[in-house]
Amino acid sequence: MSNARPWDHVQGRGGALPEIMDLLAALNFWKFPKDAPMTKRFWLLCLIVAMASPVVMGIARMAGAAETLTIAADITPPFSNAEKSGFDDRLIKEIFRRIGYAVAIQNLPSERVLINANDGLLDGTQSRIGGMSEKYPNLVQLEERSREIELVAFTRMSNLEIVDWTSLAPYHVGIVTGWKILEWNIKQSKSLIKVGSAEQLFKMLDARRIDVAVYARWPGLQLIGDLGFKNIRVVDPPFATRDLFAYLHKRHARLIPKASEALRAMKADGSYQRIHDQTLGALQAK
Repeated sequence: MSNARPWDHVQGRGGALPEIMDLLAALNFWKFPKDAPMTKRFWLLCLIVAMASPVVMGIARMAGAAETLTIAADITPPFSNAEKSGFDDRLIKEIFRRIGYAVAIQNLPSERVLINANDGLLDGTQSRIGGMSEKYPNLVQLEERSREIELVAFTRMSNLEIVDWTSLAPYHVGIVTGWKILEWNIKQSKSLIKVGSAEQLFKMLDARRIDVAVYARWPGLQLIGDLGFKNIRVVDPPFATRDLFAYLHKRHARLIPKASEALRAMKADGSYQRIHDQTLGALQAK
């Protein structure tokens, strides 16, 4: 007489589903008194689901379903936008697609991106300056850079000249909260005003509520155009040019080498440049 269980055929020789069914049987779920309080039945079911979740994930992987990583980004067109079609958005999705993962992008304020990712509420972040792991120890940096950023001054003033960060000493300066490289370097200014978004920053500048806005070159130029501001200009040279990297929460540290290699491969096969041209080319041509 066969000892096969009725559900063994579902995954061949036992497989993952039988493990779940065995767990239910071991806990006598099928024999649980029908007149037992609903609360007890509910909590027993929750326990079973919690214990079985790794098995369920295994079934999904065996079925070919891609696990989804939730990656955070602050909205900074043309790199990241609400439509999830900016340079960083497309880049991060392609990197992880190549190693078998889907990506869901969650837009948050810049400071909240780092806090939530470090706390493990998210799986990682898009492009941030290198070395953030010192302040956010649960974040692990990819080995290959995503891109670089130029930090420049925007102003309505015709006589502003920039040499270095100390050039800001006589002025009222504005930045976006959470841009750590700016918070760390702007130590001398008449005042430093932090706002929640780049749009707020440039509206303040246009209204002459600040003298200088310090921001990234290409997102700043995009925003000036989108808002129709005619009297704001970029002041060169940049304060700084920095490499930017994607980060993952340390629970995904095992993915860092594969993701880094996928990014290198994209640069080698031309797909990185294609994303660049499609998302940044028109703006840079101006």
